[in-house]
Amino acid sequence: MKGKIFFMVVLCIFLTGMLCGCVEEENEEENKSPTCALTANPTSGTAPLTVTFTITASDSDGSISSWELDIDNDGLVEYHGMGNPPATQMHTYEMSGSFTAKLYVTDNEGALCIKTVEVSVSGPQYITVTINNNMDYGAAVIIFDGKGTAQTMIYSKYIDWGETEVFHTNLTGSHDFKVMVTESQYGFQSSDTITTDKHFVVTIEEYGTINITSNG
Repeated sequence: MKGKIFFMVVLCIFLTGMLCGCVEEENEEENKSPTCALTANPTSGTAPLTVTFTITASDSDGSISSWELDIDNDGLVEYHGMGNPPATQMHTYEMSGSFTAKLYVTDNEGALCIKTVEVSVSGPQYITVTINNNMDYGAAVIIFDGKGTAQTMIYSKYIDWGETEVFHTNLTGSHDFKVMVTESQYGFQSSDTITTDKHFVVTIEEYGTINITSNG
């Protein structure tokens, strides 16, 4: 009889423990993943393109443990840190291409939030030159890049009468150009300068005079 009572007591203790454990498990809330957002400005442009990434992250039932930003989704993280991410992160894309920037945010329980944004970078806009010879004679055209003793000759060619020549430079950004023209029949010479970061037009008129205009 005593053995039976002892068994019942042990059974009750066991069942009570099981019940408490179940209630405890039911009351315990599952960890919620953090929330995050990633935007880029601008999302397209010409290399080199500087992009400002705006980052937000929060965790409703804990805290942000770490963040990582992979600017081209190649598996190599360029920017990272502990705790909350910065409000903005700048990056300059030096090469052209289509890139997927990926943000990883981890909370204190190891849950993850991932966001991506697309960035399209086109090749640099090289400066081009159109040379129009409106004279009845040919002319020698020389173009220099730079000022004073820092000038570098980037173009030299004989342009026949009535001919149009298009010259593609390997230059980007703003440059100082000097154009020199020598008319072939009588040897008239003229020169002019322009500072531009765009396509420009050189028009050779009578007696080798030249007119240079920027043509965005």
